[in-house]
Amino acid sequence: HDYLFVQGMSGVKSLIEIPYLDEFGANTELAVNWATMSFEVADVQPDYLELSPQLYLLDYEIEQGGTDTIETLTLDYTFSTTRYGGIYDESAKTYTFDVTRQVQKIIDNAKMGKDVNLGFTLNAQVPVLNDNREHQNALKGSDNIVFKVYYTDISK
Repeated sequence: HDYLFVQGMSGVKSLIEIPYLDEFGANTELAVNWATMSFEVADVQPDYLELSPQLYLLDYEIEQGGTDTIETLTLDYTFSTTRYGGIYDESAKTYTFDVTRQVQKIIDNAKMGKDVNLGFTLNAQVPVLNDNREHQNALKGSDNIVFKVYYTDISK
């Protein structure tokens, strides 16, 4: 079985990579209309452990003027915390994130020959937001992550 584990106070987070996204962008003239990433709760989530009401998807970037990677809030989060999502949907048993601006950033940089497709981390707690979460989350892994990109071909 393939699972992702995300736990707040202990700092357990999961690395999410979208391979070839930069290559897709480098070879296509497109505008991203909407992009989402969804994670489904796994059957192994114990009933006695409460799920996080919200998860956070952070971007990996290269530190300015350096070579180390750092985690930052995504462009989508800074644009609109409401649209960004990450709120637990009890009826669908999923967490869905709007990653439109982040995907467009990766594609735009690929056009310039820069690879900024360094991945994301899925977090239950983000210290900068001062919200200590004790929740633990067991999510279905890579074969169950739904990544959708709706785009317009602007090469014509």
